[in-house]
Amino acid sequence: MHPYGPILSKDLSKAIGKKSVKDYALTIRTGYLHDLILLAKNYGINLFLPGYIENAGPRKYLSAALVYGYDGRVVRYRKMFLTDYEEKVGLSYGTKPQVFTLDHVSFTVMLDNELLYPELARLNLLFSDFLVAGIPQNEPPKKYDSIVKTISRVNNSVTIVPGGRIFRSSTLYNSLPTMIIDGEGEILYRYNEDEQGLILIPTKWVKHGREKNFREIKRIYNLFKRYLSRWVGRSGDRESDHG
Repeated sequence: MHPYGPILSKDLSKAIGKKSVKDYALTIRTGYLHDLILLAKNYGINLFLPGYIENAGPRKYLSAALVYGYDGRVVRYRKMFLTDYEEKVGLSYGTKPQVFTLDHVSFTVMLDNELLYPELARLNLLFSDFLVAGIPQNEPPKKYDSIVKTISRVNNSVTIVPGGRIFRSSTLYNSLPTMIIDGEGEILYRYNEDEQGLILIPTKWVKHGREKNFREIKRIYNLFKRYLSRWVGRSGDRESDHG
C-alpha cells in the first residue's frame, strides 16, 4: 500500500479542494512514515514506499523512500520530471537518480509520467538490477502496461509494478494489479485478487545479467550534449534576431 492520495490527479482543483499540498505532505516524524520506520526496525525488514509527497522544509517533492530494517535509515528518490499540474501546486524538481541497494540486488524507481522518458529508464537500468514502476493508483497513465513491458524488453530487465485498490466512500473506485514483467517484456506474474497477498520474488528473477556498458552512457551523453549545444545556439540566434 502507498499513500498517493488525491494529489496525483490532473483535476487538482477538485481533488485538493480547500487543502494545499502541505496538508498531504509527509516527513519521517509524521505518523505514517514514523510507523513504517518503527515497523522496519522492529521486524528487521526493508520497506519501500514507491510514491508519496515529501515535506522537506520549504520544498515539497514527489518522492519514493526505502527504509532499512537494521537501523531505520531512510534513502529517498525525488521525482525529476514533473507535470505541469504538479508544478502548479508547488512541487519541486528532484535533481538526481537514486539507486537503492539491498544485500544481493539493487533497484531504481520511476514515478508516473517519468516512465515516458526512455533515456531515464536506460540510465537507471545500467546502474541497477531491476526497476520499480510507481503508478498512481487513482489515475494511472494510459496504456501503462504496454509502457512498462517496452521498458523491460528494451533494457532486458525486470520491472515490478506494485498494484492496489482505491476506495471512495467504501466503494471501489479503481483497481490495479501487481505485475512482474521479465526481460522479454512478458508478464511473469500478475496478482489482482480481492484478498491481500504476499508475493515472494526469488533474487535470481530480478538479478541483472547484463554487464554495465559505461561507454554506452558516455556515447549517449555526448550525443545529447552536442545536440543541445547546437539547438541552444540556434535558439539564441533567433532570439537576438527578434530582440
